[in-house]
Amino acid sequence: MSARESKRWVSRVLAAAFALLLPLAVVSWWAQSTVSSTDRWVATLHPLASDPVVTAYLAQEGAVTIVRDFDVEHRIAASLPPGAGLLAPTLTSALQHTIAEAITVTLGSATFQRLWDSENRLTHRVAVDLLEGRVSVGVSRARAVVIDLTPAMLGAITQLDAHGVTFLDPLKQQLSRHPTLSVQILNVRELHQAQRYYHLATVLWWLFPFLGVLSGGGVVMTSRPRRQGVRRLGLVAVGSGLVTYANLTIAIASASPLAPTPPSVTSSILTTMTSTLARYLLWVSLGGAVVAGLAWLTGPSPSACVTRRNLERGVRTVRGVLRTGASQSGVTHQDRGTLVHSRRLTRGVQVADVVVAVVSSLLLWRRVTTLTQLVILVVLTGGWYWFSARYRKRMTGDSSTDAR
Repeated sequence: MSARESKRWVSRVLAAAFALLLPLAVVSWWAQSTVSSTDRWVATLHPLASDPVVTAYLAQEGAVTIVRDFDVEHRIAASLPPGAGLLAPTLTSALQHTIAEAITVTLGSATFQRLWDSENRLTHRVAVDLLEGRVSVGVSRARAVVIDLTPAMLGAITQLDAHGVTFLDPLKQQLSRHPTLSVQILNVRELHQAQRYYHLATVLWWLFPFLGVLSGGGVVMTSRPRRQGVRRLGLVAVGSGLVTYANLTIAIASASPLAPTPPSVTSSILTTMTSTLARYLLWVSLGGAVVAGLAWLTGPSPSACVTRRNLERGVRTVRGVLRTGASQSGVTHQDRGTLVHSRRLTRGVQVADVVVAVVSSLLLWRRVTTLTQLVILVVLTGGWYWFSARYRKRMTGDSSTDAR
C-alpha cells in the first residue's frame, strides 16, 4: 500500500472517529452547561407551565382529584330532593368541568408561573443530588422527582368561592395537610441508571471536544488537497448531528408510552427538557453544511467555478449600476445583454438563495422541533438549491451562446 493510500485510509478512520466524538462532545457540553446549572434548567422547563398539553392534563387531573377525594357525587346526591338522585352523575360531571376551567385559569396566572419555577429549582437540586450519588429528601413515596401542584388546586377553589361555589371550602385544609396533585418530572430509577453517564459527561466534558478537535485536525492534515478534508468534516458534522437528533427523537417517542403520565404529556416534558440539546445538534448540522458548502465553493470543481464566476459577474454589475446610476445609454448591445443576464441572475436566483438560507436558519432555530419537520425542511431547501443550480447552469450556457 502506497503512502498516498495509507493517508487516505487514515483520513477515513479519523473522520469516523470524529463522527462518534462530535455528538458525545455536544451531549457532554449540554450536560455540563444546562443539566448542572439550576438557572438554565429552570429556564429550560419554564415553557412547560404554558404548554397547552401539560396544563390541560393538570387541570383535568386536579378536577378529578377534587371530585374523587371529596366525594362530590355523593354530596350532590344527598342534597337533591327524593327521586332526583339520577341527576347526580350529570351534575358532578358539569361541576368537574367547571373546576377544571378554574384550575386552567389558575395555571395561566403569574403566581403559578413563579410557583412552577420555584418547584423546578427544588427538583433540579434533588435530581443533581441523585445523579451525583447523594441521598436527597425531595423524593416522593413513588420514588420519583415530582412538582407539587396543590397550590394551583387551592387557587381554583378560591376562584370558585368568588362565583358562589363554597361547598369545597372544607377541602382546603385537607389539601394543605395532604398534597394530592403532582406532576412527575424525573424517575429515580432512570436517574440512578444515568449516574455513570452523567459522571463521565460532567467530569470529562472537556475530553470529547479535545479528542474531536484532534481527530478533525488529523482529517484535514492527512487529506490531499486539505480543502477536501475540510469538506469531509463538514459533511460528517451534518450526518452525525442529524443522526443523533433522529435518535433523540426516537428515544423520546419510545419512552413516552412507558411513563405513568399520558404519552402526549410525557413527550412534551421530555421534548422540553432536551430542547437545548436538540438545538445544539441542529446547529452542529447547520454549521457542518456551511463549512462543506464553503469548501465546495472555493474548490476547483466545474460547478464551483461557474458559481464563482456568476457571483463575481453579479457583484461587478451591481457595482457598475451603483456607480453609473440608472442611465445605461452608453453601453454596447453585448454589455447590455450581459447586464440583463446578470440582473436576472443576481436579483432572481441569488437573492432567493440568500432568502432561503436565512428563512431555513430561522426555522431551524425557532420552529423545527420534530424529525418530520426537519425532514420536510431539508427536502424543501435541498429541492430549491437543486433548482437554483440547474437554473444557473442553464443561464450560463445561454450567456456563452449569445457571446459567440
